[in-house]
Amino acid sequence: MALPGVRGHIQAADSDDSVQFMYNDERKLGGLVMVTVTPGGGYASVIKTFTLDQANPPQLRLLAPGAYTPLCHPGHACSAIHAEHQVISLCFGEAACRILYYENQQLREAVMTD
Repeated sequence: MALPGVRGHIQAADSDDSVQFMYNDERKLGGLVMVTVTPGGGYASVIKTFTLDQANPPQLRLLAPGAYTPLCHPGHACSAIHAEHQVISLCFGEAACRILYYENQQLREAVMTD
């Protein structure tokens, strides 16, 4: 079965990043694996894991670099995020959405909808 995936420049302008869903149906676990190819070599890593829910299946998209406003709850400080490179959007059906992006060579995550 073909699983959804995206490909782009997620970590840096010169990286070739491919993100793919992986799952373990027996344990009802899912995850995102990113394979990166750079001019100096390549590597793969699990960047996110989650419990699978048939009512809210995961959806994956690649978004353009730019400013994103995360979900802010009353009483909590919240400021816009500026992503220099492409952003991974991970949503679960009609439930929560989050973005995964790189900032200073570090993977970050922000909840966008609840």
